[in-house]
Amino acid sequence: MGPKGVKPKRSAFRKIGHAVNVVRSALHEQRKRSSRSPKWRTVEKAQLVAHPTCAACGGTIRLNVHHIKPYHLFPELELEPTNLITLCMGPMECHLRLGHGGLFRAYVVDVVTLSQKAALSPADRAEIEKTAKDARQV
Repeated sequence: MGPKGVKPKRSAFRKIGHAVNVVRSALHEQRKRSSRSPKWRTVEKAQLVAHPTCAACGGTIRLNVHHIKPYHLFPELELEPTNLITLCMGPMECHLRLGHGGLFRAYVVDVVTLSQKAALSPADRAEIEKTAKDARQV
């Protein structure tokens, strides 16, 4: 409860939740760096130059390079440009919600198609996120 028993607006909870997810994303990225190829940073930068906006929402802040086929299952594809997609951790949290189905330790096989649908049909975003969550694999 807020001051004098007034409930805080739901948007305040969303902002806090988003801040927590941004921190989780940063920690996720930091953990990955220790196991990556020395060439990863170069490939990551090249991906962001070639694809400087989020594939799902068009955002340009807090961009992450996401592996379509997960690195931990397909390490041989770590540096393969065709296995990469740019997703954001901006307000829409596309990396977490579409790339991982809401759970960073999971992955979504159909991330490219879902990202394309999200870009073409922003009004269907909630349904697309639910599809990603239902399709996630741990």
